[in-house]
Parts: sequence; structure tokens; C-alpha cells
Amino acid sequence: MAIVAGYVPFGRVILGMNENEARRIFLALNNHSPADTTRLIATPELGVVSQYIQTKTGIPEVLIHPTDSSLLATATGIEQHPGRLVPAPKVLTGAGDNLNAGFCWGLLNGFDTPDCLLLGMAASGAYIQNGYSPTVADLLAYLRIWASETN
Repeated sequence: MAIVAGYVPFGRVILGMNENEARRIFLALNNHSPADTTRLIATPELGVVSQYIQTKTGIPEVLIHPTDSSLLATATGIEQHPGRLVPAPKVLTGAGDNLNAGFCWGLLNGFDTPDCLLLGMAASGAYIQNGYSPTVADLLAYLRIWASETN
């Protein structure tokens, strides 16, 4: 964590991880074994976990993506948004990489944080649904499906 935080003077630093990784880092930062399953299931809710990791490590932004949402903790608070569970996933491994890619694509294109979280979840969801990393057209199609389900 210190190595990641060490990049802060050189640009924007965001630590992205899935729920399991976040909970295990939380345990390690509290001087407990990340392999301690008893403590693992007793960790606090992810908002608390993300804010703790952000504060304790000095990493300015901590992005956590459980299967049903995403959240970003900063020094000013937590931005959290619900996601969409894909009913018939074709793949699961690699979903977090696609979420991080979608989030970063949003950043690089000037989107605000809520939209970056949405793009990350859409990239991840489209990947899980289709079995391959999405194109912009795939993202739009996925977002249309997601929007139709929420109306």
C-alpha cells in the first residue's frame, strides 16, 4: 500500500479492488491475517472498509467493486452506486479488470465520478454478459438494457 501511495506526487492515484481483496486488505491494515476467515466474515460494511483503507494508506481514491455495486472512497466521503446483476453470465474471471478499464475510460474522457462508476459497471456487466471485453457499441447496448430494466 505504501508503494501505491508513493505515486501520489506524480498524478492521480486510485486503488481498485474487488470486495474480497478489500476485506483482506482491511484485515491486514488492522494487523490481522488476511486468511483469517472468522475475522473476514466479521469485517464492516464496504463503505467503512473503503474509507478506512483510504484514510489509513493515504491513497487518495479507493474503488471497490462488489458484484452488485461500486463505490469510491475519497477524503471527502463515499460515492456509491448500485449495479446490475447479469442473469446468465458467460464469464466471471476478468470482470474487475473490465470495471477498472471502463472507469478509467470515463476518467480519460472527462466524465464525473458517478458516470465513471456507471461506465465501469457497464464495462464489467457487458463483459460478463457477452464473454468478451466490450466495444463502445457493446457498452451502449448494455446501458440500454440496464436502463430498460430500471424504468
